[in-house]
Amino acid sequence: MRKLALACCAILILSGCALTSTYTIDSTGGVTGTTSFGVPKSALHNVKTLEQWSKVLEDNNAPTPTPSPSDPTGASPAPIASCGPGEDLVNGQWTYGCSISGNISALSDATSFSDITGQGGSSGLEFSRIGSTVTVTQPAGTTGGDMGSGLDLKGISLFYTNSTITFPGTVGTVTGGAVKVDDHTVSFPSDESQTAAMSATVDIPGLTGLTTSMTLNAAPESAAMGDTDMQLSAQLSLALAGKVQFFDGDVSLGTENLDDYGLARHSFRFTGEAGNHDYRATFIPADWWKYDQTSAQSTVDVKVFTVSRAISLSGRARVGGALKVGKISSAPTAAKVSYQWLRNGKAINGQTGRVHKVSAADANKTLSVRVTLQKVGLINFSVTSKTVKVAKK
Repeated sequence: MRKLALACCAILILSGCALTSTYTIDSTGGVTGTTSFGVPKSALHNVKTLEQWSKVLEDNNAPTPTPSPSDPTGASPAPIASCGPGEDLVNGQWTYGCSISGNISALSDATSFSDITGQGGSSGLEFSRIGSTVTVTQPAGTTGGDMGSGLDLKGISLFYTNSTITFPGTVGTVTGGAVKVDDHTVSFPSDESQTAAMSATVDIPGLTGLTTSMTLNAAPESAAMGDTDMQLSAQLSLALAGKVQFFDGDVSLGTENLDDYGLARHSFRFTGEAGNHDYRATFIPADWWKYDQTSAQSTVDVKVFTVSRAISLSGRARVGGALKVGKISSAPTAAKVSYQWLRNGKAINGQTGRVHKVSAADANKTLSVRVTLQKVGLINFSVTSKTVKVAKK
């Protein structure tokens, strides 16, 4: 990170820092509001004027909450952000605020304090909709204590954040510390010690929207001993902005952004039991006002192999010698095992047996073998051995 300007050379522990985000959604799905944070003047002894505070922000490339792009169909206006420094004379703070207007795709990033401060804890609000019911979630924090900041103000303790949203509907159940301000408004007050997610449901009558569909595919990747690297691929029927949350049963595996083609991929290390796994994916649209995610959920039931030990090679790694693949131990036992020998990581034409005779072409190169397990009812699984170096001629 770039160093602070001389005006801010005295780095102190900042107390009472606050980040607030206040937005209103109108009956057409339009969004207006602000995201801002304040730094106590007493914490920055060498910053005396608004110009000096502006210089601090400028020298540290103060970021803005970057609004999500509008969906590729372009039906709604793209969110617009306008940010700048300020001074709060009443509370004795230097401030930095961003006013944002546009469609509801602005809200998740606009309420993401990690972009504007470098906060390692909870981030922006997450929105999902089934029919006319919208669920808003403030994720739990992931980091406590001294979190630093996007301004390179090491030692900042961010004590308080609050996102407040007013809806054209009725706020229902709130959990985890979320506050129902009135029938239409809910807030999510939190700090770096937040350990549980907050949520609220809102019913917006007449909110229907277009439905989308999604397919899900699961495939294994190269694996290490005893593990399987899996990849889940979710493909939307339309190329829309948003995210996909992946699950193994009811356990969340993570959330991935959709690319420009409506595709999201999630790779993970599978270390569970061999056999059936019910993988699921749920589409979370950026423009949840326009798109109903009800039908954009998909499942795939797969059976996978696990390998209990690394693939071993025995023999002489020198020209004229031979290398042999050791016994494969998997659960369940494979019905078919195939081999592909690799030279410097690339397939060697015609070398698909359990034994490889080391040739002159292998001299001073590395050899390994990729073993593929197959059985009816299970997805194919490949694992690659460690490399061995062939001696020079």
